[in-house]
Amino acid sequence: MAARTRPAWQHGSAPGVRALRIATLVAAAVGIVAALVAFPTLPAVIPTHFGITGEADAFGPRWTLLPLLALWAALQLLFAWVSTHPEWGNLPVAITEANAQRVYRETERMLVLLGAALVVVFGGIVLAIVGLPGQLVLGIGVVAVLVVTVVGIVRIVRAA
Repeated sequence: MAARTRPAWQHGSAPGVRALRIATLVAAAVGIVAALVAFPTLPAVIPTHFGITGEADAFGPRWTLLPLLALWAALQLLFAWVSTHPEWGNLPVAITEANAQRVYRETERMLVLLGAALVVVFGGIVLAIVGLPGQLVLGIGVVAVLVVTVVGIVRIVRAA
């Protein structure tokens, strides 16, 4: 099967989108560094899972925080990078010369906003693990991921 060819993305990021992309990377870096600074003072056993009520229901060794932080960094970098290439996406609409730039712009916006929501999700998880009240932050982040995804897909479809 021949590779699909799509119109190239011809527009750079809007200043607000670019600023939010950078801000999410900075916020994630600050959160990861703060968690690493707190790491030596954490107890030997930390919460590793929280139930729907926000109560810890599984525990593990302190080092289990490190893969979580690595995952956070990897996801933030991935979303930031992929958002600069919206033409790569597997989109729910047909891409044509006429709609490509509008669809790409909405795709970029959705990916950057998802990156911002991930900062909130992982920030809430890390807060809860280190013993601070992070459940509300986590809940807000999860709702944000769902809202951004649904609204983003609707906007992409409308842009087509």
